Amino acid sequence: MKILQLCKKFPYPPKDGESIAILNLAQSIAAQGSDLDLLAMNTSKHFFAAESTPKSLQFYQSIATVGVDNRIQIKAALLNLFTQKSYHIQRFESPAFRAKLIQLLKEKTYDLILLETLYLAPYIDTIKKYSTAKICL
Repeated sequence: MKILQLCKKFPYPPKDGESIAILNLAQSIAAQGSDLDLLAMNTSKHFFAAESTPKSLQFYQSIATVGVDNRIQIKAALLNLFTQKSYHIQRFESPAFRAKLIQLLKEKTYDLILLETLYLAPYIDTIKKYSTAKICL
């Protein structure tokens, strides 16, 4: 089975519950014989230098990161009051991340796309447009 795991932050180092859960799930999936790729946002708050990826993450077939500035911005937060969207989720919407996701979906056929958290829900329509994979949140 070919699986693409999407994360709102790079899950290393495993220093909080979210990172620990993501890595434990990923290791378990890979141990069952699935091919697992990772696409993670590299945010300013949880920035990780991708070139220093440790050997302990070798269970991933490929790792891709995209820089995403998801800092809270006063103007954007105020303007969001006049929309139907959640500002907390909207901060994780990124054209660059969407473009990388589309690229990966065009390059490889996945059986499952694993969304790690509700913050990645805005990408469901993109996944459905470019893939026939099952989507799991």
